[in-house]
Amino acid sequence: SKAAIFGSETGPDQVEEYLLQAGAPVPIKVNRSSLGTFDTTAMILALTDPDVTCIFINDVQEVATPVIQAAQMFIPGRFADVYWFMGSGATKAEYTAGVDTFQNVFGAQVTPDPQHPTLDLAREFREAMADPQVKVETDTAFGALLGSVSKSDTPNFASFEGYIAARMALEALSNTANVTRANFLDSVYRSRMMLLSGYSAGPFTRGCSLGAAFPCDCNVGLK
Repeated sequence: SKAAIFGSETGPDQVEEYLLQAGAPVPIKVNRSSLGTFDTTAMILALTDPDVTCIFINDVQEVATPVIQAAQMFIPGRFADVYWFMGSGATKAEYTAGVDTFQNVFGAQVTPDPQHPTLDLAREFREAMADPQVKVETDTAFGALLGSVSKSDTPNFASFEGYIAARMALEALSNTANVTRANFLDSVYRSRMMLLSGYSAGPFTRGCSLGAAFPCDCNVGLK
């Protein structure tokens, strides 16, 4: 059996690299077009290939949904697993709401659930968003880029990701005696793992943390 990979830009290539290094057969790759959709013919050919039993989707909700629907509604029982690397604006529940046939869909998200009931960092984030004294500054050059961003919007993955980044920056700065770019990054590297109210961020190293068996081109350690 083999996998079919759907995604944009270099996403499918990266997933393919990891699968091949793990000893999996060469997958079928379907790249998103410049119009923001997958070619229907290419999608159907991949989904109907008798050797394909697993699907990886590295894309946002609007693009991934038709693939999941086609895989599990029109070709039921064909696929053991569907792995979806979610965008920052949606949750697995939002994808699968109202579609009872969605089974074995596994979502991967780089940011914790902002509505997590027990994670202290998520609770602190929600409290900050609800605090009337906390506001989005729009009278600066950076604020102007935010346009009409409203702090009162429902907390989501994107805003929580920004909150975590700010907390990490403050943590690193608090351990930097003479603040320069080099010293700031050294502080990040020295800490390796940052503990933020029950959430672990890292490890930050000067090389890929996955080791020689899984080389990657990710932005490790803010490099």
